Amino acid sequence: MSERVIAHGSDFMVFERSGTEGSYTYKPIAGQRNVSLNREANYRESNAKNLGGYKDFFLGLKGWNASVEMEIPDYDDTNANELSYEDLEGYETAGTKATWLFCWITAMASTSATPAPDTTKPMWIGKGLVNCPLSAPTGDNATTSIAIQGCLELERVDPT
Repeated sequence: MSERVIAHGSDFMVFERSGTEGSYTYKPIAGQRNVSLNREANYRESNAKNLGGYKDFFLGLKGWNASVEMEIPDYDDTNANELSYEDLEGYETAGTKATWLFCWITAMASTSATPAPDTTKPMWIGKGLVNCPLSAPTGDNATTSIAIQGCLELERVDPT
């Protein structure tokens, strides 16, 4: 039996997808540290008298949400290939339902390389609204924990 290889959390990121099929562009959220992708299912209870005193449940509405912890780059530190905190604030203010891609990334050749989705692994994609509070404690980095509230289905995309 071979040794099990465990996925690295640092290789899982969130990107904004824009463009049209065949010519999509992907921008990672700048300064990502931790990502959590949550799927939820609500259950409806049935407690009919003929169930022998036991409850039964049925699948109700489904949903999803995500949180992305990020260090906020300085306003002067801009990179057109990344989605900045200011971009996210704009989405929050306007109520923009951006398209989000949650995926593993390809190995980066250097620390200055831009991460890219690894299409040989499963990905999840869906539209969502953002909320981006700001935390700026004395003597520490400015950070945020962006909340992405999923709208409609979170679609699993299998490897190409």
